[in-house]
Amino acid sequence: MEDERDLVFAGFIVFFDPPKESAGAAIAALGAESVDVKILSGDNERVTQHVCGELGIPITGVLTGTEIEALSDEALAARLQETNLFCRVTPAQKKRIILGLRPPRPCRRLSRRRDQRRAIAALCRCGNLCR
Repeated sequence: MEDERDLVFAGFIVFFDPPKESAGAAIAALGAESVDVKILSGDNERVTQHVCGELGIPITGVLTGTEIEALSDEALAARLQETNLFCRVTPAQKKRIILGLRPPRPCRRLSRRRDQRRAIAALCRCGNLCR
């Protein structure tokens, strides 16, 4: 490592990006309206837990990107309801989390006759009268 010789230590650089002052109140207002808040961050778990502490967000469960990668979609879906902090996640993992949190969409099978719709609805998992 020829290029790393005769170096002089000059100091550390720290990046500090504090949350907005209004963020804690906004998140508390969402909680008061029974809205579940999920934090998805590319930062590591220590940094993210510290920010949650500053904002007064109680942590109910933590999953890291490495742990998410090892989970099937079904296993991830089972963990999503109990977890509100997702750390070191990639954009693709964020997409998996968001898709896993969405409610199932009703089927949209095409049918012209009412009897056929009833028969199809009986077969559909959504329980709605599918069209």
